[in-house]
Amino acid sequence: MIISEKPTAAKRIAEALNQQGSLSEVKKGRVSYYEFKRGKDTLVVAYALGHLYDLRQTEKGWTYPRLETEWVPKYEVVKKAKGIKPIIRLIKRLAEEADEFVVATDYDIEGSLIGYLTVKYACGMDPANAKRMIFSSLTAKDLESAYENMSLTLEFPLIEAGKVRHEVDWLYGINLTRALTLAIKSTAGWFKIVSTGRVQGPALAFVAKREQDINLFVPVPFWTIKAMSDHEGVNIELEYSRKRIDIKKEADAIGSELQEKQAHVDSIEKKKSTHRPPVPFNLSGLQAESYRHFGFKPSRTLVLAQKLYLDALISYPRTSSQKIQTSLDVNEILHGLSGFKQ
Repeated sequence: MIISEKPTAAKRIAEALNQQGSLSEVKKGRVSYYEFKRGKDTLVVAYALGHLYDLRQTEKGWTYPRLETEWVPKYEVVKKAKGIKPIIRLIKRLAEEADEFVVATDYDIEGSLIGYLTVKYACGMDPANAKRMIFSSLTAKDLESAYENMSLTLEFPLIEAGKVRHEVDWLYGINLTRALTLAIKSTAGWFKIVSTGRVQGPALAFVAKREQDINLFVPVPFWTIKAMSDHEGVNIELEYSRKRIDIKKEADAIGSELQEKQAHVDSIEKKKSTHRPPVPFNLSGLQAESYRHFGFKPSRTLVLAQKLYLDALISYPRTSSQKIQTSLDVNEILHGLSGFKQ
């Protein structure tokens, strides 16, 4: 049984690994899975649809501090997550007939945690016995290689990092939100939830400080002097040695003095410089360039990049890495791009 993160990824994995033309999508209500033969084995590919499990406090009551948590199905914590229930039910049923489990979620902290929790709670299996497919793109070649060279264990350092992130987010978010809310209630006499969290609070403070700095900033005007010169029919832009002149009268006087004057070239310096090719994008770099060239918000760039990834057109976008995977055939990619006009 192979566990993927999304329906599109499940379909691509099944299509890449199917060798005997026996692929079928089995629908169970609104959810489905893929089944096919590979050699003597019967493989099924199911999907988790993101996080199926979330943290919940073990004690009752809307007080703080609350430190004890447990992992439960997400629909027990988030009311809008009711659609997850049939997915968990299907995975549990498929797991009863499986004798081997392979995690094929995104190879990052969240993907690793999703696979771990699905194997442990939905499949009811010890995650220490699960295997791992590692890939950076959803191309058939990458997926085939990931299956044939799968890791015999899950990546537990990434899993622990994911668990700690969720637990710290929960501890900060729940306890600080309740502290703020109850403090306002006790002093003002009215109840309104005031949310904060590990990231939300500092981010809001940064935005507030930035807005304060903008409001307090007093712009100071300054002037620069540039001139156009002609040499043997070639226009040359010249810049005054002082980059900044604070008094307009002084700038005007210098400009007037330079009008229609001859320029003397004291020396000419020539040198060669080498520019390294740009490194591959990470997510923040891609978002910055998309905004600079097209005005795309970071959220829009992420949505577009995620779609391109699921269509097997780019490597996994949610990463801070700028390294090219050794299994990636760069020459093949460049050859494919050479057919496009600039």
